[in-house]
Amino acid sequence: MIIDIHTHAFPSKIAEKTMGKLGKIAGIPYYGDGTSDAVQKNIEKAGVDVAVILTIATRPDNIEKINDYAMERDGFISGNEKYARHMRFCSVHPDSPNAVEELVRLKNKGVKGVKFHPDYQEFMIDDKKMYPIYEAVSELGLVAVFHAGYDPLSPELIHALPEASARVLADFPKMKTVLAHLGGMHRFDEVNEYLAGRFPNLYLDTAFLSQHISPERLVKTIGLHGADKILFGSDFPWSESLAELLFIEALPVGRTEKDLIMGDNARELLGI
Repeated sequence: MIIDIHTHAFPSKIAEKTMGKLGKIAGIPYYGDGTSDAVQKNIEKAGVDVAVILTIATRPDNIEKINDYAMERDGFISGNEKYARHMRFCSVHPDSPNAVEELVRLKNKGVKGVKFHPDYQEFMIDDKKMYPIYEAVSELGLVAVFHAGYDPLSPELIHALPEASARVLADFPKMKTVLAHLGGMHRFDEVNEYLAGRFPNLYLDTAFLSQHISPERLVKTIGLHGADKILFGSDFPWSESLAELLFIEALPVGRTEKDLIMGDNARELLGI
């Protein structure tokens, strides 16, 4: 089983506008039209069995609405045959007064995880205002996925540096955490120093790495952190699943390690 732990999609009525805005910020091309159907075409092309689609609540006043939309299109909890291979992670905003209550609702609905984007949600990963939310995520057994490291929205201020992420993980050792982009885009040496191999419930995903890291540097981090804690991700629509899979397939590591990364680890983490 191949699982892409890191993809994105938007409601059809806003997808074109959203992708145009995000594409301008990123300054890079994107694939497809930003919809769930584009994700489906992408995983079919790559032979991916399951796509985890990450939702981001960018406003504190609409978390229920955005999460309801996501759950309706989650093939695993809604029985939506069209998106039978899509698993949706929902989101809460750190400034929402009912963030903790919403996490409980999501858990009761069958949602497996939540996505946080410190840059777009405007918080530092180790900000103490996040601690009640982290406590709830941890106690509920949800998986927390964070954008980590550089983001073109905030090129000068990194909201999730590896050292700051390490402080959070030390304070919440039970929280099942995925730090995207190998723990910190363009902060890979710091990931090796502060994160790799240090926290048993920490996973690092490979989203969008093919254009940003050498195979040698990636293999070094895999060795330090353990192949059993690395998750395949593409960051579609910013990169295609196939391109990122080929990058992993070409790494000078064994077949067992590749299978763990491409799907076995995520299958266990998500209970698939």
